[in-house]
Amino acid sequence: MTLPSVLLVDNDPWVKAEVAKKIGQSKACELIGCVSSYEEGQRAIDRVSPDVVMLELLLEGGSGTSFIRETLKKRPETECLVLTSILSSKGFYAAIQSGAKGYILKKYGLKRVIDLFHSFLNGGSPVPPGLARGLIDRISTQASTQEKERVELTGKEKEVLTLLAKGFSRNEVAKLMNISVHTVSTHIKRIYTKLDVNSYGEAVYEAILLRLIKPSDKMEQIIISSINTYHGEPL
Repeated sequence: MTLPSVLLVDNDPWVKAEVAKKIGQSKACELIGCVSSYEEGQRAIDRVSPDVVMLELLLEGGSGTSFIRETLKKRPETECLVLTSILSSKGFYAAIQSGAKGYILKKYGLKRVIDLFHSFLNGGSPVPPGLARGLIDRISTQASTQEKERVELTGKEKEVLTLLAKGFSRNEVAKLMNISVHTVSTHIKRIYTKLDVNSYGEAVYEAILLRLIKPSDKMEQIIISSINTYHGEPL
């Protein structure tokens, strides 16, 4: 079985030494690079096509949220995981809206960071509980106050999006729905086109705002289900 490939993008000496060492020793993935800047990171993505990118929001040469959007525009199948020192809800919301599938704080130390990283590889979406609840409240408020043009998803498209939001891979979705992986990919492309997005995270967020799927069916599955694996203090 091919292990997921991981690229680290961070100029923090602690990440480049300690975190990179632990990930490199992991039997659950393959570390294929560790770079320091926005530009180096994008070049590495073009060169090695990683399955997972773990990055800091404070990057040399650009913002982490822009990096996520650019990455997902190139490779929608790449999963972005934020590892950051930023504790603010603003940074968290921006990362999630850009397409990040998890948000880990450096302050929790090496062991917990690596544990949460492995949880992410296993389909979890680790985020600090206090920030997760705030995001759900924010989405609910926007959904009730913001008027947006109506978009319709078919029943199959809603089912695909819901399963992806729960952490299933394209192959797993295909098996659960008894359809081919190619058909799943076709549904995803149509969802992206209808919602005018470039990543599954953005699709989930927009679908909630448009009330196509309830938060309890989608974003709560992405965020709240991961709280059970996140043992830090709420912020």
